[in-house]
Amino acid sequence: MTTSPATDPAHTVSTLLPEIQRDRRGHRFYPPAAAGLPALHATEGVDTADKTVQVHYVAGGCDWWLVEYDPTTGLGFGYACLGDPAGAEWGYVHLPELEAARVHQGLVVVERDLHWTVRMRVGSRAGRSDPCPD
Repeated sequence: MTTSPATDPAHTVSTLLPEIQRDRRGHRFYPPAAAGLPALHATEGVDTADKTVQVHYVAGGCDWWLVEYDPTTGLGFGYACLGDPAGAEWGYVHLPELEAARVHQGLVVVERDLHWTVRMRVGSRAGRSDPCPD
């Protein structure tokens, strides 16, 4: 039996959020339910070095790694590196804003890394526990 994207249980909740650039991207933007992202605040007591990065987004030299997510609001918590590792930080990101963002006069859109492997952290820089690549 084949499931359509509209009835695929792995994407049921996420399809409620807008995907205005789906055609340009060629794939779903929001994390599928199968990604297993914890709810917002679920990992508050976990040290940042021990948080599991479930989903990765990328646009040009900018990266966002999610460790928590609310599929009803599109709000996620994770680590962002916007091209300068010295300014990278943990915080909240509204995924519908990322989905709608266009960079370099609209030539680049934010994409979900479809080849991302779940890991506790991507790398460490200068002794910091963060997912910013070395």
